[in-house]
Amino acid sequence: RQHINMLRVAAIVLVIVGSVVGVPDVVDEIDLSRYLGFWYQVYTTPFAMQTFSENNTCSCAIYDAYNDTTLTVYNGARQNTPDGELDCVDGYGYATNETGKFIVDLENVPVLGDYWVVRLFNHSEEEDYFYAVVTDPAMSTFFVLTRDLARFEEEGLKQEIYDWGVSEGYDNPDFNLPYETLHTQECIYPPVPPGDCTISGPP
Repeated sequence: RQHINMLRVAAIVLVIVGSVVGVPDVVDEIDLSRYLGFWYQVYTTPFAMQTFSENNTCSCAIYDAYNDTTLTVYNGARQNTPDGELDCVDGYGYATNETGKFIVDLENVPVLGDYWVVRLFNHSEEEDYFYAVVTDPAMSTFFVLTRDLARFEEEGLKQEIYDWGVSEGYDNPDFNLPYETLHTQECIYPPVPPGDCTISGPP
């Protein structure tokens, strides 16, 4: 109940903040088939850490195709420590009529979420996207996802994306400054496909 109440408060805050900050630009092209599969979360924000992802470590996301315009969504993490209790939620992501903008409907979450893809990259020799940056119209979230944590850092992308985010306005240390998600060798990640949390079928 406390988690649900925090999400209600978060929704109210997003409406208020969204009216006074700039709106981020989204990507102009996205191929959902290249977005599917397992992603590690590199960065999050204080807003997310204080609401729906409190005390999360080893955070990841897994997407699969439900149909041409809908994805199944699985968000998984460990509580407090890399081998801590599993914290997961699943649901659906719906494409809108605007490229790069999705609506996410998660089980037991009383509000729909905006999922805006603002940056995508893939290596020329690889089909799948290698990293993605996801936010919302209020710029309260800054989720950076990658297929490979070590490669992401080795290629200098970890610092590059952090600097880019700050330059775009994700610079408030109490709200939306990028904070690194903890990943260690002790992390326990879900299999692909993951086990269901509560998923039953789209409404």
